[in-house]
Order: sequence, then structure tokens, then C-alpha cells
Amino acid sequence: QYPRTLSEGWITKDDINNLKQRAAGVFMWADTVVKYVSGDPQTRLPQTLSEDLRAGDLYSLYRVLLDSSFPENSTASNVLVAFRTIVGAIVVLQRPTSRADVYKLVDAKLESNAELVLRGLASVLDRGDHLIFVHQSFVDFLTDHECRADIDGDSSQNNRAECPERFRICTRDANRFMFGFMFAYMVEKLRFNI
Repeated sequence: QYPRTLSEGWITKDDINNLKQRAAGVFMWADTVVKYVSGDPQTRLPQTLSEDLRAGDLYSLYRVLLDSSFPENSTASNVLVAFRTIVGAIVVLQRPTSRADVYKLVDAKLESNAELVLRGLASVLDRGDHLIFVHQSFVDFLTDHECRADIDGDSSQNNRAECPERFRICTRDANRFMFGFMFAYMVEKLRFNI
């Protein structure tokens, strides 16, 4: 895919075997890593190989993807606002949504941040014209904090990696935002016959 930019030995058989072992037969893990690494192979392959990822653990992988795509020390608050708005909408709508519709949700001043967010999520988004997450496990990772205490009684007993606070999506807040947006959009676009 990158014949002019990557050296012939950019990935070794040992790297491939290492990734196969880490995938532990979980296709979504392997698929997500391939999409992630293909975004910047020379940086992301060594980074992925150096991470302490449990075999087949999608949650640990999702955490690495988010932390590297949106580093805590360099992520502006506007990017996180765009992240929560876009991801919250995709989660709440639960159906493929066009980019144009997603951009309507984000203030014009945040539009460049919206594109940054979508690029950062490329490895977990379907590559079609409409935005939807490839696998429900990513949505669960982002929203799992809402129900984990109800299921486990104590979240510390769960061995899965948790979603960092700055990326967590509260579906109640996302629903509230979507309802407010829909009503405001409806009022703006409807013509009243009074």
C-alpha cells in the first residue's frame, strides 16, 4: 500500500508473529490494529509493538488508540468537545450518519477539530461514506462506565482496561444534546402557518 514510503523490511516476520500472538484469534483486534498501523506505519507499528497489550483485549487496544490519537498533554478542549459531540451522536443515533449531518452538530468554529477527530477515529470507524463504528465493543468501551458498577458491584474487580475519563461518553448527556439539537434544527427549518 505504501511502496514509495516504506523500506522493504519495515515489518519483520517477528513483528507479524508478535501481532498474531497479541490478537489471540480475535479478528476485531487484528482488523483494528491493521487499520490503525496503516495510518502511519513507521510510527504506529513500533508503538503498537512496544505497548503492554493483553492478548486479544480490545479495551486495552482502544485505550492505546485513543491515547495516541488524542494525547492528553496536547489535546485542546475544543477537540474534546468535538470528540464528545461527534462520538456521542454516532453512539446515540445507532445508525450510519453522513459526515454532512455530523458537521451540522458541531459549531462552525469547531469544524477543523471535527476533521481531526474523524481522522483520529479512522481505525474504529467504517470506511464508507457514512459514519458508524465498526464494532459494538468500541461503543461499549466508551460507555461501559455507566453500567459497570451495576453489573460488577465494584469496577475494580473487572480486568478490562477502562476508558480514560476524557473520552467517556454518557449516553444520557448525548441523548439530551441530540434532542436539543433536533428541536432547535426543527424550529429553524420549519415554516409556521399561523
